[in-house]
Amino acid sequence: AEHLLAADITLTRAATCLGMSRAQYIRVMKKGRVVVLGAALLSATAWSVPAEAVILAPVLDVYIEDFSSTGVLDGVPDALFNTNALLAGSGILSSGAAIDSRALIVFDLSPFAGMTLASATLTGFGAGVDHNLAPETIDGAFFLASGDGTATLSDFDQAAVPVGMHKFPGADAPFFSTLFPFALPVTSPLQTLLDGGALFAEFRVHSGELTVFINAAEVDPPFSVDTRFPGPALTLEFA
Repeated sequence: AEHLLAADITLTRAATCLGMSRAQYIRVMKKGRVVVLGAALLSATAWSVPAEAVILAPVLDVYIEDFSSTGVLDGVPDALFNTNALLAGSGILSSGAAIDSRALIVFDLSPFAGMTLASATLTGFGAGVDHNLAPETIDGAFFLASGDGTATLSDFDQAAVPVGMHKFPGADAPFFSTLFPFALPVTSPLQTLLDGGALFAEFRVHSGELTVFINAAEVDPPFSVDTRFPGPALTLEFA
């Protein structure tokens, strides 16, 4: 009984340090998608030290593609890919085919309903490469929308708000042996989603060039995650 009481007290203290109710904290930990940093969870006696951050891994990350071998796109996406590469780019390939790919990165916000953010940052590793696999610095545009926790072709162009740009440095062959970190502050638009009761955040990445490459956090078989570089993550701190 004493051990159960001690565990219960530790649980309550950990939730308090994160600014959560006990029930919210239990929901977060049960989902298994959250890494909590900070001394609060390292020791039962360190509960007075606030946790630094809650870091979310994506529930899924994919890219959606509109492709035409004739070189003329119809604006209707054709396929969805869950590989270890998140591709965002549009243009004409060396074959003459036209392509428009958009990356989609989805995070579960449901444990944080009603909470107030102090900061939120989207991070990951990526690079730019042209259609001949030569390094090229390429701009990526990031958008945010409320989602349902799934990815479908309709997510290709669903209504979303712009949240920032990032210039991805070029990567040398062999294919993406070096990727570069990015960090995009998204506090205000993400707070708007939380205030509106959104359960999932969908970040979408566009580029008017070929191609932005972002390392994925999760894949479908037979692909495997490239563990040399971290996948996308959403870091939250609460007021």
